[in-house]
Amino acid sequence: MNNVRYAHDEGYADLCFAENNKFLTTGGDGYLKIWKHFNDLDPASIHVGVNCQALVFKNNIIYVVNHLNELRKYDLVTYEFLGVLVSFLSPIASLCINNSATHLICGAFNSDVHLIEIATLKSNLISGHNGPILHVSCDPLEQFFVSSSCDGTARFWSLQNFNMVKVMVNLHKSSSNFYDSISRCKIAWHKEDILIAVPCEKEVQFYERATWLLKFTIHLNSDIVDDEVTSICAFSPDGWNVLIATSKNKVYIHSIITKKLLFNFSYHTDLNICALKWNPSNHNEIIFINSNGYMVNINPVIWNDFNESSISFSATSIVKSNNFETPGLLLFLYIKFTRVDY
Repeated sequence: MNNVRYAHDEGYADLCFAENNKFLTTGGDGYLKIWKHFNDLDPASIHVGVNCQALVFKNNIIYVVNHLNELRKYDLVTYEFLGVLVSFLSPIASLCINNSATHLICGAFNSDVHLIEIATLKSNLISGHNGPILHVSCDPLEQFFVSSSCDGTARFWSLQNFNMVKVMVNLHKSSSNFYDSISRCKIAWHKEDILIAVPCEKEVQFYERATWLLKFTIHLNSDIVDDEVTSICAFSPDGWNVLIATSKNKVYIHSIITKKLLFNFSYHTDLNICALKWNPSNHNEIIFINSNGYMVNINPVIWNDFNESSISFSATSIVKSNNFETPGLLLFLYIKFTRVDY
């Protein structure tokens, strides 16, 4: 069953899951909302500013940026305002936080990336893009982070010395305005620290972490129209599948083992999906929010088509066909093919 709900006034919006199925949203009305679940009739609302389009959550703390370019923090439990960490000269498009909750990464409209040390509030400025930042995300092993931009590139940086270690170009048509970008270019890191999913034109490219080698590509099916591109990627909580959203509000789920299409959904509106998240506590719930402030709940039923007689063969085939070389990736595949649920 798919449900649609009003969440915020029109404008760019963001969404992230917290804990115990709670999730957070922000939008064009300047409110931060805390939802106990999708059908929550009375979510907690905190007025953050005139508008608010980027947030992130870690360890019961919500970090959010308002129209004054203030990076604010709030307590998830008490909703208490805990202060302003830092103010920026340019609006912030995207926030992420590392697993240890020591650093915040903030991508700005002026093409800069700010790395904030939370304990000391020391800020490091990282430059290199030639257009507004679209998205930032952190490596689960905390060695790298990535920034994507309206300039059509994604740049991978060392979290230790802030040097750029890899650049990917021509991922989508370049633009000079965050809101006009055809792609959100949201890149996903696999939870097992082995793969990175990168939206690129009408496909998703999968790279091996740290070696940056292209391992395989998933091409979307023939109903993709000429001016439609892949926009957002997210791995399933169990690591089996990848969730892909396009610039025309189509949502696909593919197996990363067989590459087969497992599920698709189309939301008939011209308004772009701003954020798309898989519930980490419920594999059968996906929520996205669009630029009109409406959020949609998708409940896919997914059956990975493996059977006992094909497990050994399939694992060997996947390793050979994708030329996987790292021990961690081989271990991941071994675990996956020896823990099949029927």
